[in-house]
Amino acid sequence: MPRINPENILKTALMAAALFVLPLSSAAPVRALCQERQPVPGRAEIRETLDLIKELFESNYESRTFEGQRELSALLLENGRESTGVEQYVLLTESIRIASRAVSPDTAVEAIELLETGFSVNSIELRTDYLKSAAENIATSEQLEAVTRNADAWIESAVDNDAYDAAEDVLLALAQVARKTNSPLLAGITDDRLKNCRMLGREYRRLASSLEKIAADQDDEEANRRVGEFYLFEKGDFESGLPFVARSDSPVAAVAQQELERSSAENADEAVILADQWWELADNNIHVMKHAADIYRSAIENTSGLTERKLLQRIDDYQTAMLQSFNGDVTHAIGPVWNVIWQDGTPEWQRVAFYPDGSLQILNSGREFQNTFMIESGVIRWTSWEGSFVFVVQLEGTTLRFQKFDSKSGELLDQGTATAVTPGR
Repeated sequence: MPRINPENILKTALMAAALFVLPLSSAAPVRALCQERQPVPGRAEIRETLDLIKELFESNYESRTFEGQRELSALLLENGRESTGVEQYVLLTESIRIASRAVSPDTAVEAIELLETGFSVNSIELRTDYLKSAAENIATSEQLEAVTRNADAWIESAVDNDAYDAAEDVLLALAQVARKTNSPLLAGITDDRLKNCRMLGREYRRLASSLEKIAADQDDEEANRRVGEFYLFEKGDFESGLPFVARSDSPVAAVAQQELERSSAENADEAVILADQWWELADNNIHVMKHAADIYRSAIENTSGLTERKLLQRIDDYQTAMLQSFNGDVTHAIGPVWNVIWQDGTPEWQRVAFYPDGSLQILNSGREFQNTFMIESGVIRWTSWEGSFVFVVQLEGTTLRFQKFDSKSGELLDQGTATAVTPGR
């Protein structure tokens, strides 16, 4: 995804919100930057073209079934790909409208991308209108999963590009999806993400003067420190933050420079030394602790003895700190830490934790595994790392009920319960 370029920071800052409009296709931003977008056609042209489209596809418009509506939206999209000017604009907008009503996310998303690539449209409005319309018509967990996946990709892209107002608008629309589909867990996660997005947006706006100073003098130490420490300590974006911090008077400047010079082929001992420095400088900052833990994880397979035990302990310490940093409705709803007991009485996992950003962590025999989960109508679901199993989890009072299915046959392989071992705050 696009990242801040320290050598051209002011231009990047000004373009951040604009870059957000095309996050789902890596080719889409390139097309958008290489071709001039057309103005939105006038109302009279739109009306006349829409009448013609309805006449040409009259039999398709007559269908009132969801399947018929999906076929129509896909047909309009297909014609929109090959059209230009006002015809393309109307075909794509009509495809989005019908796909939203029929909850056909893939069609709607492609039509949105094509529309905002070719025309000077309000991209945020397009996306939020799609989410709100889809929320009124979602009927299955699969539809909710697909719509939520689209929204997540847009939110992630917006935050990556520091377009926090855009991310907030999509999060608000996603909150409406959660309400309309009666999904309290999705609502809790969305609320937590919204709070974090607003916090990051406030902090980023305070950097305006520093970004201007760096545009004029990229070696301004104080400005680089403020920008770099925002990315490292507030956002946890080390890829963007390290170049700024390395040119600053920050206490972490030396280790940042060391990491920038780090070879991907370095041995485990060198990786551990780097991670140790970050760990000592973390001062309980969860983002720095995570960064150190990530480096420890990359090195742990090539360590043994006391060094391996130290790395496992520090990874565990990071997990504990992360769990203690939980906040928002989601923590009270689902955990955070659960001990899972399967039917045969053997704990397959020593503990499992669900995080507000949609990630989960499983600790098994001292090893940590990570995955992502999806909320579907109040049910948690994820697929195992190798793709063999699907896990379905539902909250019943203070107990989570787990089911384990074969991903190909759908056969129920095992089930069990989980009880909280660390209560939410």
